[in-house]
Amino acid sequence: MGYLVYSVTLKGDAQSAYTQIHQQPWVSGIKVSREGDQTTWQVSVTDEVAAKDQMFVAIGVMIIMQRVLVGEKHSGTAAWVLSKPVTRTAFVVSRLVVNSIAILLTAVIVPGVIVYITLGLFSDFGWLSPFGFIAALLMISLHTFYWITMVLMMGTLSESSSVVIAVPMALFFLFWMGADVIPGLIYISPLLLTFSPAPEQMAPLTVSFITGEPVFSWLPLISTLVFCAIFIAVAIWRFNRQEF
Repeated sequence: MGYLVYSVTLKGDAQSAYTQIHQQPWVSGIKVSREGDQTTWQVSVTDEVAAKDQMFVAIGVMIIMQRVLVGEKHSGTAAWVLSKPVTRTAFVVSRLVVNSIAILLTAVIVPGVIVYITLGLFSDFGWLSPFGFIAALLMISLHTFYWITMVLMMGTLSESSSVVIAVPMALFFLFWMGADVIPGLIYISPLLLTFSPAPEQMAPLTVSFITGEPVFSWLPLISTLVFCAIFIAVAIWRFNRQEF
C-alpha cells in the first residue's frame, strides 16, 4: 500500500512539534533534514488521511450553511417569503432539504461513486462490497448531515454569521482533539462514523462496513441521529418564535 507524502518546513523548536505530529494516528513515518534554524520534514501519511479528509467536508458545510437563514433574514427574503401562504416550519424544512441534497450530492455521493469505480477498475483493492460501500457512504452522509443541521439551528439562534460558524467549528475541534482529555466524548460525536482517534483500538463505522469487521460501537450512530433530530426540532421551534 502506498503512502501520501507531505513536505513541511518549520523554524524554531522542531522537536516538540515533531513529538506532537508523530503521535497522530495517520502518520506512518517522518524523515527529517536540518539546515540552520530550518527543519524540513517528509511526513508519510497512511490511508487514515482519507478519513481526515472529512474535516474539510465538515468545515466546508459550515461555510456554505452559515448564511442560509441569517442571510435571508438580513436581506428581507425570509420576511417576503413568509408573507405568502408559507408556514415557517415549511420554510426551515425547505432550506434544510435543498441544501442537504446539494451538499451531499456534490461533497459525498458523487465523489464516493467516482472513488468506488476508480478503485474497482484501477487499484489492487478491486471491487469492494457494494453493500458495505453504500453503508459507509451513508455514514459519511450522516456525518455531513449532522453539521448541516447544527449550522441551520445556529442560524435560528443567532443573527451573526460569525457566531453561526464559530460554535460548530469549536465543537468540531473539541470532538477532534478532545478525545484524549475526555475519552468518552468520541462515543457521542459524529466523528467515529468516519474517523477514529485510535484505529488500533476501535475502527470507524465506515471501515467496519467496508471490511466486514464487527462494529466497535453503535453509540456514535445513535447519538448522531438523536442530535440531528434535536437540531432540526430546535431550529423549527426557534424560527417559529422569531420576529421579522
